[in-house]
Formats: sequence, C-alpha cells, structure tokens
Amino acid sequence: MKEIRITDKTQNITHIRDLYETAFPENERRDLEDLIDESSEGMEFYAFYEEDVFTGILSLLTYKDITHIMYLAICEQHRGKGYGSEVLRWLKQFKKGQRIIADLERITPTAANNSQRARRNEFYIKNEFRPSGVCYSWRNEDYELYVNGGELFEHDYKNFWKHFSSKKEQEKNENKDKD
Repeated sequence: MKEIRITDKTQNITHIRDLYETAFPENERRDLEDLIDESSEGMEFYAFYEEDVFTGILSLLTYKDITHIMYLAICEQHRGKGYGSEVLRWLKQFKKGQRIIADLERITPTAANNSQRARRNEFYIKNEFRPSGVCYSWRNEDYELYVNGGELFEHDYKNFWKHFSSKKEQEKNENKDKD
C-alpha cells in the first residue's frame, strides 16, 4: 500500500457525506456538520487519500489524555487492503501518549450484522486495542470500549463525557442570555 495522505475535510464533502451515511447506521450517526466543525472543542476530522483517491474518514474527540475515535470508515472498495490499519498506525503516532478509545457494538448472536461486529472486533484487536470492560448503551445499541495506550476505567469515560456535556450546557445558557 502506498502512503496515505491526510487532508482537510473540505475537499470532496460529497464523498465524505456518502461514506459517512453508508458506513454508519442512522441511529449511530451524529450531525456531520457538528463533526467537521473546527470551532468545537476537542473535535478533529480527517479525510484520507492515496494519491488523489479518497479512501476514508476519521473523526476524533480529545479531552486531556483520552482521544475517542468517534467514527472511522474506509470506502467499501478499499476495505481489506490495510487502509484502516494504516490510519490507526498514524493515529497512535499522532496522539502518542494518549489513551485512544473506540466504541464497538457488542457481539450479539441475534444482531443482523453480528459477523460485521466480529470482524470489527478482530480488526481492533489486530491493531493492538483491547477490551476495557467499560460498556454502555446509546440509541438502543450496546457498546464496549476498546483501548490502546493504557487502561480505561468507567470513571475516566464518564468524566470525559461529563466535560463535554457541561460545555454544551454552558453554551446553551450563554445563548439564552443573548436572546
């Protein structure tokens, strides 16, 4: 595989939107504009290319020593060719010293996409992530957090999200005061 190039997300926004909407079920998606908003604290968004060919996206949220992979997707025609592993290698170097976490849908024999969930699990384990034991539910789906770069405890994860939810509350209150 040739080296991937990381670029600003404003290139090929149509390709980015198409990949985002096909790679993630609707109940697991957030507003794409919020993900690519550079003014949002801790939010980072990257598009990946091999030469001029769009290969994938990565959305991150960072607070203190935790970087949360919000979304990682490789274009369908490029899957299985090492691009995802290359992105994770880049990320581990880029966020050296950080605990990097990823949410994985729990493997459930009754889930329609259970084989996809198992492949995703294998992918992260192959790339040196391990189950943290921290589990949660969001939008009618059960997840377990996988971590690379250290241990992750439930209180770490709760504090991570508490920080961002308190920021949103502050912003709402500030906007109300302006009205």
